[in-house]
Amino acid sequence: MLHQAVREQSAARCFAGGAMIEIRRDMRLLTLASALTACNSIPQAPQQPLVTDTHQRLRGLTRHASAQWLSDAEKRVYLLGLAMQAVQLGGPPRFLPAPIEETPWYVQAYFSQVSAIDLSQHLAAVWQDADLEEHFQAQQPLWEEAEADLAGVFAGTEVDGFQEQFFGSLPYHLVAVPLANMAIEGWRAVGVANLRETCAVFISNEPYRSYGFDMGVFHLS
Repeated sequence: MLHQAVREQSAARCFAGGAMIEIRRDMRLLTLASALTACNSIPQAPQQPLVTDTHQRLRGLTRHASAQWLSDAEKRVYLLGLAMQAVQLGGPPRFLPAPIEETPWYVQAYFSQVSAIDLSQHLAAVWQDADLEEHFQAQQPLWEEAEADLAGVFAGTEVDGFQEQFFGSLPYHLVAVPLANMAIEGWRAVGVANLRETCAVFISNEPYRSYGFDMGVFHLS
């Protein structure tokens, strides 16, 4: 399956400040971003190539019930609320919810406005109906460029202090996700986590290194 191959091919690893960081396309977050970009208007500012390409390829999703549900939910709980729930799910094509005992307490306490079951069903519908497996395959060269760009951001940075400050001394695997297909104003990055990983999700309307992420959006250096 493509989503398995993409995960394996795109799992680039780099070291920063003694910590290993995995640069990875997360299909749960990329599916969410695809639906939001397709349904929402693109800001006037220049966008990443993946944003304009996604908006053009998936314009039919503006009339898709599940894509519209995701767009409406984002207006209520913002990207952080959806992304935090999304990383509790399994991968495509079914995006199955995790058992309640595998859901962090802070997600249950602060991010329950959107049901994991509902989010799972709507992501699965978008994945299937929009044929996102083929969509992401067609975008492969653009995603490789975005990953290489983001990997360059972490060269020479110190991430251990940031992770301990915000998440404590937890043995979470650190993942950096280039959400380069996301058209949204007002966000540059969000941090989400499950019981296995801490994910820094980066959004930019320009190449990451030219947009200032190398200056420490998370006070990395």
